[in-house]
Amino acid sequence: TESEIAEEDGLISSLIQKHNISKELINGKEQHFLVYKQSKTGGYVKAPISKTALEIINKHNGFPKIKSKQGSNKILKKLGKLCGFDQFIVLEDKKGNIIEKKRKYELMTNHSARRSFCTNAYDLKTDLIQIMKISGHSSPEILLEYINKSLDEFAERMIDTNYHNTVEN
Repeated sequence: TESEIAEEDGLISSLIQKHNISKELINGKEQHFLVYKQSKTGGYVKAPISKTALEIINKHNGFPKIKSKQGSNKILKKLGKLCGFDQFIVLEDKKGNIIEKKRKYELMTNHSARRSFCTNAYDLKTDLIQIMKISGHSSPEILLEYINKSLDEFAERMIDTNYHNTVEN
């Protein structure tokens, strides 16, 4: 589904105007890439496609046909409920005041899959510029805000880099 593609590869078909899937040999291994123009920014993106996402795209002879974002989100919420994502999430405003409590599945959307991609890629130490090139964010500050990370957390992450470890020794 579109949410699986978005979560694994950060790609949401509604943001993609025209696309082309290319196949290249990288380090002796066949890798597929999706090259597309983002409808929101007009910028071009070249993103690797995971095997799972490629299987979904091939199964549907292109991106899965989604009748509407609302319908897709409704299905995703049902799937989330079936999967047991029923813990309560407390929603707060910027001052920390509780706005409401909702079950996790009630908050699931295709957009959450895109945010999950960005957050998971960041947490797995993927370079911010690489994430930005796929997600379409225009600056590191905007991306960090999008995934709820602070500049302090970003600076602390530098400690684990090969560069920092080389300079420290």
